[in-house]
Order: sequence, then structure tokens, then C-alpha cells
Amino acid sequence: AISMSLVHLLFILLVCVGCAWGSHHHARVHEFYLSLEEVVHHRPDGVSRPILTVNGTIPGPILRVTSGDTIIAHVTNRLGSMESSMHFHGMFQKGTPHMDGGDPVTQCAIPSGRTLTYTFDTTGQSGTFWYHSHTCTQYGDGMTGAFIIDNVKETYDYDEDHVLVITDWYHNMTASYLPYYLSSASQGSEPIPDSSLINGKGRANCTNALSRGVKYCDPASPLSRVSVSRGHVVRLRIINVSSIAMFNVSVDHHTMALIELDSTEIKRHDVSHIVVNVAQRASVLIKANDPLSVGQYWIRADMMQDALDSPSPQPYGRAILHYRDSTENNNSDNSNSTLEPSTQENEFIPSDSVDWVDLVPLHPVPAPGPVTYRMILDVDIAPNSHNISVPTINGITWAPLKGANTLQQIIMGKHTSSFPPSNHVITFTNLSSVVEVILNNYDGGEHPFHLHGHDVYILGRGPNGPYNETRDRHKLNVIDPIKRDTVSVQGGGWLVFRFQPNNPGVWLFHCHITWHMEAGLAMILAVDPVAIRALYPKGIHSLPDHMATFCNTTTPATMSTTPTSTPTLTAPSQHQMMIILSHQSGCLLPLLLRLLTCLSSILRPLAMPRYLCMVLGHGLRSGTRTFSLSFSM
Repeated sequence: AISMSLVHLLFILLVCVGCAWGSHHHARVHEFYLSLEEVVHHRPDGVSRPILTVNGTIPGPILRVTSGDTIIAHVTNRLGSMESSMHFHGMFQKGTPHMDGGDPVTQCAIPSGRTLTYTFDTTGQSGTFWYHSHTCTQYGDGMTGAFIIDNVKETYDYDEDHVLVITDWYHNMTASYLPYYLSSASQGSEPIPDSSLINGKGRANCTNALSRGVKYCDPASPLSRVSVSRGHVVRLRIINVSSIAMFNVSVDHHTMALIELDSTEIKRHDVSHIVVNVAQRASVLIKANDPLSVGQYWIRADMMQDALDSPSPQPYGRAILHYRDSTENNNSDNSNSTLEPSTQENEFIPSDSVDWVDLVPLHPVPAPGPVTYRMILDVDIAPNSHNISVPTINGITWAPLKGANTLQQIIMGKHTSSFPPSNHVITFTNLSSVVEVILNNYDGGEHPFHLHGHDVYILGRGPNGPYNETRDRHKLNVIDPIKRDTVSVQGGGWLVFRFQPNNPGVWLFHCHITWHMEAGLAMILAVDPVAIRALYPKGIHSLPDHMATFCNTTTPATMSTTPTSTPTLTAPSQHQMMIILSHQSGCLLPLLLRLLTCLSSILRPLAMPRYLCMVLGHGLRSGTRTFSLSFSM
């Protein structure tokens, strides 16, 4: 009897172990080979132009792994005279800040003909992400792709999973627009996209294109098709990889159940339309029930025209939702079919008006607190003394170091207080602190701000800025706020978020509108420089693949501006401290050099040093200004 009891017990233990083993995901290592290439003649919207690609396609291949897996991505630069980089948008890069790809903050660009292997862990992250070049305006020329991290067990049930990579599109290389945009002639008006693409395909306004000198335009340029099976629940992952455009996305006659924003799962919220700003992502579920029994429906991605300075000649992006068993097309996966839908756009429903900031996470947690530091960031784009519109955060137009990157300099022992004001480095030394950021937008346009290396808790936002503590504090949600890595602050409005600077590294915080980033609408958060150096016990020799040699120098960079103190955030001894920074004068030459280098994407014979490309608009400043940065306890 005793032996039988032992056998039963052993059997039960084996069953339990087997169940636990079966439900556990065995972390895998995924190796990807990404080749950065130029395709000289390509017609994604019917107009031929050179494009920049990953593995020869636009968008690049979908990278798909499971949470907890390790990524090894070999990125080879085959772009001729151009240098490049790769940023995996939304990845925390814990313990690997040098893998962030934030040229020129965490690395110098990959030289032509060289390979850099990005290796990082995905533990603790899942959802919809993307990857893109972080050099000049390159990603606007096609160098993007979807990066999906599946949950070990998905929360929502669905039968099919499809990706919609949506982008605005220009008929010339994006770098060619920079000289005009960064001149007084533009009066700050950003370049207007010519059309839009869904999964690399679109249809230009040929009448407009031909009138502007385009030699050929295909008015029947093929559109992307998403083929689904009748009766299935379908997940659509929407990724906006645009240079400037916000998109309003819908699927004719299909209600969309919103379930994810920027890798944060949310409680199901039914909508007929969803607005996605630059760099943001959203997942929706649709029921493929063919409501009109017509077999195919328009997928619409319409540019938000009020976010542009003037209308786009073709603001309407289109793809086709196609039922595989439709009698309209027996070859259901034939993307070259000429059959197109005749369906009408959805009417708006009341739930469409709910602001994304008010949506509830599926697994809500309170905002971190109490607040250790309060940081007020005033954003503006305004003419300087040269009548050139320049972006600023608290009066500073960001500029990178010359011939070096900020992370490498910190690894080599440089103190953050010795960086020039134009590098705009804010230092956090307490990994357990909680920072509340008040983002005031004095510009009339909406700005999507992305923080590398972190998610942030969005407490609230409003259209009537600047933020007023008495008027607006009660509007903030600290109980169950949504988390995102890209926040959108309305024109003339405000937004409040909190985050914990607990990830040692050097992290960009920047507007993701390409033109604004290139002009200098950014700043750097340096989290615990001592902990950063501990990650690299051999200094720059700890970096892989000779990363340090990508920079023009392996000694601390020579600064063009006399170093002055930048804020180090340590606990203030009084209720509020004021940090006064001197905004030094500059000249126009560095900007001109930057423009020439970015133009090397067109003028291929020019082989220019990388540092020229990344000298931003700090040379546009003139005079000396004093401003204050306030932190409240």
C-alpha cells in the first residue's frame, strides 16, 4: 500500500512538472540579417524614385519573436557613400544602452561597407514595435519595418494577425528637402508629403505629380491587400512610420476593437476610426463577417490635414481587406487583382471621441509616486534673429557632439556637467526617483515625443496650455494611467507624464516628426553615469564590433562651445531650485555642413565625415539668452 501511494505521488508530481514545463516558454535566440540597400528605381505609389530599404523591400521584413527571446540582428550597410544605424523603437535595452541605435547619442553611424550586430533581450516586453534608421532623414525614404514580440500567452483570442505599416511619402529623397526647410524661406513650414503608403504601396495624385515635372505616374498603381478568412477574428497591428503625418485609420463596415497602444494592452474599446500619430502603434480586432457580402472592403488611412501647413495632393491611403473565399476573386491571395472595393467609409460613433489618454490599461497600476522631481519642459518653434524657425525645449536647440556620441564619452569618464548646453543633457543619479514631466507646447502643431529606453505613465493632457496647476491638477489620472513610449501633445496644449529613471543609459527624448528632430527638437536624459560605466568594465573596449571606431575620435570630443554646467538632478535642499543656463552664441556654418552631408543621400559621390551630418541647428542661434529650468518637490 505504501509503495502504491509513492507511485501515485510520483505520478502526480510528474504530471505537475509536465504541465508547468509545457506552459513555460523556452527563451530562444533569433538571428536576423538586415542589409541596408538603395533601390534606384522603385514606384511604390506609381512615381519612380530611389528608395532606401532593409533587405531590398519597403517596408523591411517583419521581425517576430516571443517575449524573453534574445535578438541578434546583423545590420550591414550597403548604402554606398551613406552611413546609417538601426533603432528598435520601444525597446528598453536594459543593460545594453549601446544597442539602442540612437545615432549619434548611443552610437556613431555604421560606415558604408561595415556591419554592426545588435544584440539585446526582450524579457518583460511584448506587443507591437518597429525598427528604423536613426540617421538623418533616412527612415522617411523607406528604411523601416515591423518588430513584433508575441506574449508567451496572448490575452485576447484571435485567429489571424496582420501588420499595417502606414507612412507618408515624398517623391524626392527626404534629405533634399532639408536645405529649404532649415532656411528662412520656409518660414518654418514642413515639407508636405506627396502621398501615403500602406505596406509599401499607394497611389499618387498623378495629375498633380505630372504638373510638377514627374515624367511618369501610374494612376492604377497596385494597392496592398490583406486577405482574411470569413468568420475569423483578425488582429490588425497599425504602425505609423511617417515623417510628419498623423493618420485616421478605419476599415469600411467593420467595427474595430482597440486592444493595444504602443505595446500596452488596454481594455477593449470599440471604435469606427482611430488616430495614430508618428511612431505610435495600435492593435485592433475585427470580426471578419463580410457584413455586406461583397468580399472586399477599403482599409483607409487618411492624413489629418489640419496637422499639415498645407494640404497634401494625395492624403488618402488605401489598402484592401479581402475575403479569401470571395467569389469576386478565386485567387484570393493575388495581390495584382484589378478588382477594388466600392464600399463607403464608416460613420463616426460616440466612442470615437474618447481621448486615448482616457483609455484604461488591461492590467492597471497606479502611477509611481511620490514625485521626487518635477520637470517643466516648454516646447516651441519660433524664428531666431536670422528669421529661421528653430525648435527649442526650454530655449535650447539640441545638437549632438561632433565626431563622438554621448554614451561613449560617459563610458570614457566624461562628466555630464562638461557637455555643452546645446547637447542638452539632464542627469538623473537616483534610480529609485520618480519624475513628473509637464510638457507645454507653445507651438501650434501637435508633437509626438518619444522617450528611448522607457515607458511613461500619461496622467493627462489638454488643449489649453500651458499647464495650470490650479486648473488642471484635478484632471490628472494617477489611479490607472495608460503607459506609452510615444506621447502626443496637442498644439498649444499640455501633457503630464511620470516615469522612473531606473534604466542606466543615455536616452534621447525627441519629437518624432523627422523635420523637427533634424532641426533639433530633442534633449538627452543620462541615467546614473556611474551605473553606466559599471556596464562597461573595460571602457570602450567593452563595446562590440569595434563600435568605438565608428566615431571620428576615441578620445573625449572637442567641444565647439565652451562647456557650461547642465542640470544634475539630485534631491534639492529647498522646495524649488532654479538652474540658470547660458545659451551661447553660434554660427550658421555647422548647419550648412550638416545639410551637405544629409544631401549625400542624393549626391552619392560625396563621402563626408559622419560628424558633418549630425551637426544640427545649434549653429542657427545668435546672441546670448538666459532661461530657467524649474524642478519642484
